[in-house]
This record gives sequence, C-alpha cells and structure tokens, in this order.
Amino acid sequence: MLASRLGMIAAVVVCAVYLLQLVTPLRLNLDSIVLLSSALSMADGKGYLYHGSRPLYPRGYPTVVALLEKLGIASSATLVGVNLLCLAIGLVSAYIVLRRSTGLSSLEASLALFGLAMSFLTVKHVTLPQTDVMFLGFSLAAVAVMTLADTPNMRARRMLILGALILILSATTVRSIAIALLPAWLMCITRIGSHHGVRRGDNASTAFRVRLVLCAVLLLMVLWWVLTSQTHYLKDALRIYTRTGHGTLSGVVQSAFIRLKELGEISLNVPLSRTPASIGGMCYVIGGCAMALIVWSLWIRRSVFTAADVYLASYVAIVYAYPLQSPRHWLPVIPLLIGCVIAPVRRWCRLRAVRTLVLFLATWFVFMGFVAMAYSTRISLAGQRFPEVYGDGKLRPAYDAAFRGKDLLGLKGANRDAYDILVRSRRTDLIDIPASATR
Repeated sequence: MLASRLGMIAAVVVCAVYLLQLVTPLRLNLDSIVLLSSALSMADGKGYLYHGSRPLYPRGYPTVVALLEKLGIASSATLVGVNLLCLAIGLVSAYIVLRRSTGLSSLEASLALFGLAMSFLTVKHVTLPQTDVMFLGFSLAAVAVMTLADTPNMRARRMLILGALILILSATTVRSIAIALLPAWLMCITRIGSHHGVRRGDNASTAFRVRLVLCAVLLLMVLWWVLTSQTHYLKDALRIYTRTGHGTLSGVVQSAFIRLKELGEISLNVPLSRTPASIGGMCYVIGGCAMALIVWSLWIRRSVFTAADVYLASYVAIVYAYPLQSPRHWLPVIPLLIGCVIAPVRRWCRLRAVRTLVLFLATWFVFMGFVAMAYSTRISLAGQRFPEVYGDGKLRPAYDAAFRGKDLLGLKGANRDAYDILVRSRRTDLIDIPASATR
C-alpha cells in the first residue's frame, strides 16, 4: 500500500513538472532554428526552404508548426504542448507494447514508462521544438497498433495493419529512421491467417496479403524517395563514412564504442557534457552491460519475435550504422530498451548482490531525473534572466536582442535567424518584446 501511494505521488509530481514546462520561453538550438525557419517559410507561402535551400530534415514537423502559425497559435507553449501530447501518446503506446509483447507485469511496464519520463533526454527534448518527441509518439503508436493486430479477428487485424501503415507513413515524414518500422509491419503481413481457426488457403486472406505486399513495395519506394530526395541524411552518412573510414574494421569498432558510450550515458542518466571526463570510462562499462542485456533478451526471444522486437532490432542496427554520436537517437526506444533489460534482470534479482546493485542504479537514475527536471524548471521560470541561464551561450546575442533590444545590428548567422524566430513567437518570454527590438 505504501509503495503504491509513493508511486502515485511520484507520478503526480512528474506530471506537474512536465506541465510546468509549458511556461518556458522558446528554447532554440541549431536544429530547431532550421526547423522553425523552414516552417515559417512554409507559412509565408515561400515553400519548404531555409536560406533558399531545402533543409536536411523531413517536412512533417515544420508542416505542423506552419499550420499552427497559420492558425495564429504558434508559440513556445503550443510547441511544448504538442511535444507533451506526443509524449503522452508514446507512454500509452509503450505500456500496451510492453504488456502484450514482452510479458511484463503492470508494475514492470509502469516502471519502464517512469524510466522514460525520468530520462534527462525526455526532460530536455520535450521543451525543444524538434522532431524527437513527435517521432517517439508516432513510432510507438505504430508499434502498439501492430501489437494489437496480433488477434484472431481477421477484420480487426486488417484494419489495424492498415492503420499501422498510416502511422508509419506519418512517422516517415517526421524522421527518416521510421524505415525501421517497415520490417515489423511486413512481419505482421506474413502472419495473416496464422491464428487458429483461419485456414492458410483462405482466398480472402490470400488476396488481402497480396494487396498488402503491393502496399509494402509502394512503401519501400516512398521511403527510398524520402531518404534520397527529401533528406540529406543518407548522403551525409555516406560522406562521413568515406571521410572517416567507418567502413573499415577500425571504423566498425569505433562505431561500437560510440554506441556503448551513448547507452552508458542513458543508463547513468547524466549528459557527459555536464560531468567530469573520468566518468567516460564508466559509461563504456555500463553501456556494454546494457547492450549485452538487450542483445541477450532479443536472442532468447528469437523464436517468438513480436513486432516490437523486430522494430527494436531494426532500430538498433540503423543507429549502430550511423557514424555520428548523439544519445538522443535512442530516445524513441528507451521504454523498449528498459523492457529488454527488465526481463533478464528479473531472474537475477534473487541474488542479494544483484538486488542491491539494481536498487542503487535505479535510485541514482531517478535522482538524476529529478535533478534534470529541477534544472529545466529553473530555466523555464528564469524570466528576464533566461538569456543567462539557457544553453551554452552561442545564441545569447539573439536572446539579448529579443528580450532587451541589445546589439540588434550585430546579429549574424544563426543568431539572426534565432532573433527572427523569437520576434515572431507570440510568447517568447511571457513578456512583451521591447519595441526597440522590432524597429
């Protein structure tokens, strides 16, 4: 009873802290500047352009922002609100997936969702106008629908598979890595008619499967078009591979160490940019243990692979191949990763030493999550001091100009773009922008 009450209190506190982020001034970084600038270009009828060229990113997120701008409600609060809505969708979807696909208990699935909410990556990116949280919502919703499609009701199954296809296409417009959802969807097609009571030779089932295979071919063509024509990710990745030699054995090893470091950073729930360099070695060790648990969990489930397992395996393979380092790439699959870790750890918790270690790491993870929330809330409530407390100072000239009318004529490059976005935002600082800054 006491544990249940503490859990409810923690959930209420976490929800309240996240809702409090709605009051944050508009938080910008280099990626969000490109996304919002291209969105404003679309809203002005100039096309999906950034300084006259097509941006690196798919146009799904900028299209949403452009629509909000057209409706006259684009602001920091609405952009954070969209992220919170997508996060809520992701949490509900993840719970469905974890309960039905991995066999976790209600408590274990809830702990996985709590882990996602307490991750510093979630706390950070829910306040940023970027694609990460939106993709989390779309992708996990697609996986949840594919999970629910595992039903003997053929009519419901067909509708759910088609619904999953729509969600996959939507996710593709947000992030190119949505291609990782395709193998899971194709697996759902191949399982049509496999349930008890449905004959393999059923003509309706066979005809429907043929139509879906044709849809899959069309989907592959669309995804290839997105990867090669609508974004520069594939070209940039190939260019980096060529320049750095990631295709060689040393490059493969280097990529493996990058991924281990990222997983260690996520497991410790601490951004390495804010920690001493000595912790870097610990990240490799913890990341290696986490990766071993994930691979082992997927391996022992290989004979009963679900859509979630296939998606996670595909996603990990794609992230592993990406030549750049950024722990935020793992954000959309954090609840699935936690679910993979819970399953084997649950067996070992009979050992006292393991229980002690797990309790220590869990306590540390939650503690650092609350530290991240406190830090983010401090920024959200900074008021006039926002330019001093937010970010690394690279965009401070833009915020100083927008908030206080300072050095407007000296703004160049990203700072000028950031200033233009801030001026058009309805709630840049929850206060009026100085009139001198708009002249």
